[in-house]
Amino acid sequence: MKLASGYGVEELLSSAVDDETMRSLHALANAMAAEPLEHFARHAADNDVLYVYRAPSGDLAGFQFYKTFGDDDGVRYVRGGKLRIRPESRRKGLHIASGLHVLRRERELHPGARVRRLAVVNPFGFFSLIRRVAHYEFIGPGENEDLHAIVARECTLSDYRFDPQTGLCHVGIIPSKSLVESYPASFWSSELVQTYMARNPGYRENGTNLALVFDADEDNLAALERGLAEIEARANGRVES
Repeated sequence: MKLASGYGVEELLSSAVDDETMRSLHALANAMAAEPLEHFARHAADNDVLYVYRAPSGDLAGFQFYKTFGDDDGVRYVRGGKLRIRPESRRKGLHIASGLHVLRRERELHPGARVRRLAVVNPFGFFSLIRRVAHYEFIGPGENEDLHAIVARECTLSDYRFDPQTGLCHVGIIPSKSLVESYPASFWSSELVQTYMARNPGYRENGTNLALVFDADEDNLAALERGLAEIEARANGRVES
């Protein structure tokens, strides 16, 4: 798909990602938050699809993995995998566009099911995703305990570890100093990021993320659509940036 900004979004099966592509994805991710290629590849292999984000020049701008699972007529889960976007390519609606595509397709394929979006996120992913939805919930101590086993299993498959006593997902990935410093003070002082950091104050050193869930219901899908439309309008110069 092509966005108003000129950026493109390509969908690939994770199983079809070749070694060269895997290395290029890892290089981009590793520059932001270091992790071994083997660790990165294991996480990639546990996902179903990969969305590659391309700059207008065709250069790699970022990517996100997704996995779907569950019951055809019960509850279906869409788990967002690793999301990495180059600093100069932020605020283009890339992961919003791919996320909407996955969620709407899952609803179409399983019309009798409740579709829920699972995420294990750092503060950057949390801010960029949650500010675009109408409602969400954390998965932690005393919260959504029916999902603890699911989150623990999914974390294990990616060589992560979920601690239900703290709500922290140990992913073993530390953000680079340059990544942290690329975000302005207004980001770190925002209400959403302060909410995140209150639950995970040691994020910059402890290699952990937080788990959350939201329903792919009409309220959330409409909120995501509005968010994408606002970004597209800004790209077309219809609103002030």
